[in-house]
Amino acid sequence: MWSERERTPWHTPFSHLNAMQRDMNALFSRFFGEGEQRGDSWWSSPEGYTPHIESSMKDNALHIKADLPGMEPNDVEITVAGTQLTLRGERKAEHEKTEGQYFHREVRYGSFERSFTIPEGVKAEEVQATYRNGVLELSVPLPAAMLPKKVPIAVEGQADSPKQIDTSK
Repeated sequence: MWSERERTPWHTPFSHLNAMQRDMNALFSRFFGEGEQRGDSWWSSPEGYTPHIESSMKDNALHIKADLPGMEPNDVEITVAGTQLTLRGERKAEHEKTEGQYFHREVRYGSFERSFTIPEGVKAEEVQATYRNGVLELSVPLPAAMLPKKVPIAVEGQADSPKQIDTSK
């Protein structure tokens, strides 16, 4: 005969947290109106479109990629002011009026603005931007003060004077 414990499905320690997260997401979706069917749309959002971002450090520069599918480069503006790099634009719908009824719609349209804190001393004229296949790539050269420096180690107690050991090898 099987005990009650053997018939109960095993749950990971995180299963209750996952269930709570799903419940909270559903609560916020209902509260803010996302996911409800309104007229011809299954998905409505007060904030509109927000591009997905990827950033990394490579070759003494900060690299930022922004996914901007269906957008033209002239629909995007990049500004540098102090320690803020701002990306703003608008993803426009391809058609003005809706024809037929949508059964499912996840594509978002609208204006967006994303700001990033960049190191002090970045020169706006050195920021480079390229656009290819719906992806905007920014290269922000880091100021010399931000670049890594190698520090030599002095070895004391040998011969008459301290000797330097190069740790860069």
